[in-house]
Amino acid sequence: DVSERITSVYYTMANSYVEHGNYSEALKIYQDLGNYKDSAERIPATKYLMANAAMESHDYETAYGLYSELSDYKDVPDRMNECSYQYAGLLLEQGKYQEAIDQYKKVYHYKDSAQLQDVAKFNIAKKLFEEKNYEECYASLDGLKKSLKDLDGGMDMYMECCYQVGLYYLKIGDTEEGLGYFRFIFNNEDYKEHYTDLLEKEMYDKIAEDKWDKAALMRMALPDDYQDPALDEEFYITGKRIYHAFHQWTASNIFEYLASIDYKDSRTWLRRIRQEQDEMEQRVS
Repeated sequence: DVSERITSVYYTMANSYVEHGNYSEALKIYQDLGNYKDSAERIPATKYLMANAAMESHDYETAYGLYSELSDYKDVPDRMNECSYQYAGLLLEQGKYQEAIDQYKKVYHYKDSAQLQDVAKFNIAKKLFEEKNYEECYASLDGLKKSLKDLDGGMDMYMECCYQVGLYYLKIGDTEEGLGYFRFIFNNEDYKEHYTDLLEKEMYDKIAEDKWDKAALMRMALPDDYQDPALDEEFYITGKRIYHAFHQWTASNIFEYLASIDYKDSRTWLRRIRQEQDEMEQRVS
């Protein structure tokens, strides 16, 4: 009858659409045809071809969405992995690093996804470094410790962040935190000489500015084998001069360094200063 012939025409039309790559139109017809002949079986086959075409045209989101509807059809699980992998690579090229990381996480064990995820993380760290956001950059790189040597410039950037963050903590008076960063740097022979020179220059700049307390913290951070007895004597003389000028808090940093190397009677001076500081705080409270 007429209805049967019309249905047959639509079925033939859908098959023709598939042959010519017009999968979306074919899919609509097969879905409308319901149980006519093998229309229901042709729906996943058409989605599969449609997803493959989307992959070839780099429309990875569409491809992934179609594959996800097909479950275990043919080699769909492998194609879903490849789709996420390719999409992540595209995002990486576009500088959308966090989105790339999210995609690589889906296929962490597929091909070199783990390494490329680290590349994306490293690029995020590089942006933070360029913005001189050293603390966040350090935190990002710290999570890549095992991969840093394989990333071009990775260790150099990591050490520079350590230096800048350590210097920041010293400058704000957080000695313990700052010293931790410098101990790490100076335990690495490849970087020890370079950062010793930088920190030494920073220390002498502070001395030139008559900021002996800051200079003393930097001297304390220098490696254990750094020796300068004449400078230590200058710190000692200056520390007493500053103390007698009633600047106990400034003198405290100087004698903290000198006491750490057991220089002359610096431990006695440091105890005296701290006792006076405690008494002053009690009076204020």
